[in-house]
Amino acid sequence: MKKILLLFVSMLCCGTMFSQTVYSDIDYIENTSNAYINTGYTHKTTTRVEMECEISSNTGGANAVLFGGRTAAGNADNFTFFANQEFQNSFAGTFDFGPYNPNRKMGAAAGNVPTGEKVRITVSKDDGVKIYKEGSSTPDGTIDAITGTAGDGTKPLYIFDLNDNNSKKGWLSHMKLYSFKIYEGDFLVHNYVPKLRRQNGQKVAGLYDTETDAFLTSANATAFNYPEPPLAVVSTEPVRFIESANASAAPYINTGYCPTASTKVKMTYSVNNVGSGNRILFGTVTQSTPLTNAFTLWQYLNNDNPFDFGTGNAARAYARALAPWGEILYFENDIDDLTATIMTGAETSYTMSERMGDLNDYKTDFQNSAPIYIFARNTGGTASVFGYMKLFSFQIYEDGQLVRDYVPVAATMSDGTTVGALKDLVSGEVLTSANSNPLAYSTDDENTFTLSLTNGFCTFSDVRPYNIVTEGVKAYEAKKVSDNLVNLTEIGNNIPANTGVVLYGEGAQQVELTVRESDGNQATAENIMRPNVTARQLAQTSDDGTNYLLALSDQDPTECVFRPTSGEGTLSARKAYLVLPQNADAKYYIGFADDATGISSASLMNNEERSASGVYDLQGRKMDNASSLKKGVYIINGKKVVLN
Repeated sequence: MKKILLLFVSMLCCGTMFSQTVYSDIDYIENTSNAYINTGYTHKTTTRVEMECEISSNTGGANAVLFGGRTAAGNADNFTFFANQEFQNSFAGTFDFGPYNPNRKMGAAAGNVPTGEKVRITVSKDDGVKIYKEGSSTPDGTIDAITGTAGDGTKPLYIFDLNDNNSKKGWLSHMKLYSFKIYEGDFLVHNYVPKLRRQNGQKVAGLYDTETDAFLTSANATAFNYPEPPLAVVSTEPVRFIESANASAAPYINTGYCPTASTKVKMTYSVNNVGSGNRILFGTVTQSTPLTNAFTLWQYLNNDNPFDFGTGNAARAYARALAPWGEILYFENDIDDLTATIMTGAETSYTMSERMGDLNDYKTDFQNSAPIYIFARNTGGTASVFGYMKLFSFQIYEDGQLVRDYVPVAATMSDGTTVGALKDLVSGEVLTSANSNPLAYSTDDENTFTLSLTNGFCTFSDVRPYNIVTEGVKAYEAKKVSDNLVNLTEIGNNIPANTGVVLYGEGAQQVELTVRESDGNQATAENIMRPNVTARQLAQTSDDGTNYLLALSDQDPTECVFRPTSGEGTLSARKAYLVLPQNADAKYYIGFADDATGISSASLMNNEERSASGVYDLQGRKMDNASSLKKGVYIINGKKVVLN
């Protein structure tokens, strides 16, 4: 698993052209040749330097300078720390502060701190020099404090060399520099940390001052060496899906989550018919032979989808004869009920059946310490049997609680590339491919979507959650009350992913929706509005009833109704439909109950329900022909209802 650090990004705008500058943390910068830093800082008598460095076994010369500045040798403005030839084998050094006599101090800690080891060094007039091994609080080398007099500096300090009257002296030190701090008394004035700057496709290492936001690179054409930092995520944008498309790429994601006997996965995906042999969409086993602690979903070439749970071949369940390649599917396992279900966009369900044995036999002993991989199986820490699919969502539940809520994003990396990734809405963590092969992502996404209300109504669904931007428009889910009556319940401005809803607003208007990262509220399990995220021909019936579509009334073109589909037309993408156990000639009329605070609920009623309820107009007259009411306000079951 790649854990991602979000970094600072500076955007420079010129017309319509943008230049992105990204700074990445690195451990150190290193001079092995002729590079040096001009800090621009002139020292005071109260200046103290603290630095972390590692001196090379070859310091670069007899008088290798770690840092320093002066007008001339022996002048009062001298502030320099040397590593002389003795320094090549053990820590010995020379500290100049002011004139040579009496202000030059030399010291040694022979053999205590060899070169090639990271140390911390403090240098000041009042405290002299102290050299500490990494992790040590006791100095391993010292140089006494300066007792003579000297003035403030007049020339800026250089690092890796000596500023000799604004000229590079050429007494370069070969070292790795991990940090460099400058204090005046106890006040920190400069805090230099190594950074790598990426700008316009170019990379350069230097020191970033956290106190002033200045970035200092080598003062000449010689660049510093540096360790290549791991890639980091700079920003993310929601996308419709991420994808592993073929065998040559084979990316995968390490969720870092180890399943238990109470783990449930919910996944929306589409399988690609590529490659050869059987593939794994997600999963983990502690070992493959014999099958041990399995929690794995397969995609077989014959369209079987075995789900492995537990140990041994008996711990396998099948879902057969799935939808054609490329159709959006929904998977959910439930170990408590010993089931796993896959649904196609046509709402055809395939409940997995056990091949051998009882999955319950494996619940007690199930213990898997290997994290779940997506697009591959984690076989004892090794990714294998890579699967090829488009992934729209992936959720992990533990004891009924949502612990991982992954949504697909396009992640802009610190090297300027953009890759497919998953963002966990629970923790905010962003996961990219766990190997060097990037995941693809959809490039035709619309983060803002506009649809039209017909007489105030439309249906909607998508694999991503949306917010309703347009004022006065609300989303409703449908709940069956009886064979003749369905209630529409407002769920507000947030439309959950993979959820069919009815949208309502006044009259004919355009409704603007925007993608949101967090799924926020969820529709209830009783919602019988079904999502239709891709355009397809909708059959007349589903497994659990008749399919109804929103349409204009035959009797009144200003009225909307739900009526059975003919099974011949194509239902557009991002729409929804209603499933009810009704005969094919029934129509459901939409009525909103009105209360003191405005419209809060609605009902779908067929002609039988209208007639049985008793319908009156606002003058109290009973309407004899309740099945052919025109658009207007009526009293139904003692409530004021607006028929549309």
